[in-house]
Amino acid sequence: MKSLLLLSAIVTFNLFVFSQRNSSDLWTNETFGQYSSKSELTDRRSANEKHFLREDGQVDMFVSSDPINYFESGAWNTIYTSISEESIDSYKFSNYHNVFKSYYAENIQDGFKTLISDQEIFEMRNASMYYEKNGEKLANRSISASSGNATQNILNYSDVYGDWIDLRVTQLGGKRKLDYIIKSKDALDSQFLNAEYLVFSEDIILPDGWSAKLENGVILLIDKTGKVVSLYESPLVFDSNQSAPDKEIRIDEGINTSNSYTVDRIRKNHTDILVDNDIHYEILVNGSALTILTKVRMSYLLDERRVFPIVVDPTLTANSAPSGWWYSNGGGPAGVTTTGAPAGSSITNVNIVFNSIAVQYYINWFWGWSGSYSNNCFAWHAFGLDDGISGFYTCGGDLNGWNCQDPNKTWYSRIFSWDGDSYRGGWGAVITVTYETVTAPTSITGTTTICAGSSTTLTAVGGSANAGSTPITTQWFTGSCGGTL
Repeated sequence: MKSLLLLSAIVTFNLFVFSQRNSSDLWTNETFGQYSSKSELTDRRSANEKHFLREDGQVDMFVSSDPINYFESGAWNTIYTSISEESIDSYKFSNYHNVFKSYYAENIQDGFKTLISDQEIFEMRNASMYYEKNGEKLANRSISASSGNATQNILNYSDVYGDWIDLRVTQLGGKRKLDYIIKSKDALDSQFLNAEYLVFSEDIILPDGWSAKLENGVILLIDKTGKVVSLYESPLVFDSNQSAPDKEIRIDEGINTSNSYTVDRIRKNHTDILVDNDIHYEILVNGSALTILTKVRMSYLLDERRVFPIVVDPTLTANSAPSGWWYSNGGGPAGVTTTGAPAGSSITNVNIVFNSIAVQYYINWFWGWSGSYSNNCFAWHAFGLDDGISGFYTCGGDLNGWNCQDPNKTWYSRIFSWDGDSYRGGWGAVITVTYETVTAPTSITGTTTICAGSSTTLTAVGGSANAGSTPITTQWFTGSCGGTL
C-alpha cells in the first residue's frame, strides 16, 4: 500500500510540472512573449491590451489589432494561438485558449469543429474544387486525404488537390486564416483553362436556429437571437511577385520617408474606388446547412504577370467588423480602444510594428505587388498611426508625438499614398505604449496648527507613484490644494 501511494504522488507531481512547462512555452510563442508573464498587471487587461511593469517603474501597454485576451468565467484570460497536438473527441489538433475553440481532424477529409458561444459549427465538410464555365460545374474533385502537421499556430495539410495545392490553417487571436496555396501553374488542368472560375467549395453545418447572410462580400453568421456572432471576411487572393517591375520608384519633392510627417499635412479623403473582382464568395443555404463557394477568376490565375505560389485566403473571425483589403487614402481596420491605464497616466513613448499579408498598387487595370509592411519604408506609399485627432506617417518604430497624453484612447492604423496612385493592403499592427502614472496624496499627518515661529513635520499619506525616471515633487499648500504655497 505504501508503494502505491508513493507512485500516485510522483505521477501527480510530474503532471503538474508538465502543465506548467507547456503554459510557459505557449506564452513564449505569442507576440507579447518577450515579456515575463509575472510582470503583467492582469487587472488592466481588455480584449486587445496587456500591461507589463518595467524595471524602471514605467508600464508598457501592449496593444494588438487582433484580440490577445478572451473573456470567460468572469475574467479576461490570455489567448494562446498555438495549435496543440492534443486529441479531443475525434480531432487530433486543437486550439481552445481563444475567443472561439477550434478542433482539427488528423485527416482533412474529416473536417473541423468550431465552438462559438458554446455552439458547435462543423466546417470543411464535403470539400471539393472544380472549374466553372457559363454556370456549369466542370471536373469536380473531392478533397484528397492528407494528414495535418502542426507547428506553433500553423497547421499544414499537403497536396489536398493533387500535388500542387496545399491547405494551410493559421490560428490568430479571435481569427482563423485558411489559405489554399496554389504552388504552380501546373495545378490548373490544361483542359479547363478557358473556364471563368476556379471554385473551392465546402459545406458547413450551423447550430439549430442560426442563419447566414452574404453582405458586401462578407458572410455573416447570425445566431437565433439575430445577433452577428462571427463572419467570414472578404476573401483575398495574391501572388508572390515582390519585384514590382512596372512600378516607378519615385519620391515626391520635399518628402523624406525616413522621417515622420503629420497625417493632416497631406491627408486625403479615403475612397474605396475599386472593387476586387478577382475573388468573391457565393453561398447556398438550406436550413442549417451552408455551402460556401470561394470563386477565383481564371484570368487572374493565368495572367502572365502572376508569380507562384498564389494564396487564396478565406478567413473566419469572431469580430463583428468586416475586413479584407483596405484602400488608400486613409483606409484601415477598425480602431482599438484602450482603457486599462490608471487615471493620472501619461505617455512617454509609442512604438508600432506593422504585420502585413500583402500590399498592392493599381496600374493599367491590374493590382500588382507593392511590397511588405514588415520591414520596409516605401517612397510611394506610407502607413499611418492615428488616434482620430493627430497622427503620423511611419515605417514602424518609435514615435514621441503622443508624449504626455493619456494612454487611454482609440488607435487606428492606416494606409496612405505619397504619389497619388491607388494602393491597398491587408495587415495587422502591434502598438507598444509606454506610460507612467502619478496620483496625488490623499491626506497628511502631523500637527497642522502651530504658533508663529514654531515648526512641525508633515507627512503626505496615500497616493502612488509609478513614474519611472521622472522626478516626483510634492507641493504643499495652506488651506486647500491650489491655495498659497
